[in-house]
Amino acid sequence: MANTSWPVAESAESSLPVTLRSAVRQEFGRELRAPYETFITVAVNGAMMSSAWFFLPKSLKDKVFTLHGTLAFALVLGLDVLRRARNECARSGCGEGGCSYR
Repeated sequence: MANTSWPVAESAESSLPVTLRSAVRQEFGRELRAPYETFITVAVNGAMMSSAWFFLPKSLKDKVFTLHGTLAFALVLGLDVLRRARNECARSGCGEGGCSYR
């Protein structure tokens, strides 16, 4: 059976923000409103990745993380958060209003 919910069709009343300022304001307004799913997901994932980066033994850390060094920490953390967000987006069908992770 085909998944008819993807891609999500835009409704006639939805439109893209005209300026960057209005786009950022709209995105922050969406993210800082209950149920705070994205904020909680990013915070928990960041805490888990940070804990693993600093507290795992070296032998296990080498198996989990392929990149090493100071800059690699930020890269690994950002890529993990993005990967988890994209997986959540694909699993949920992006809900209403489309997907911001495409």
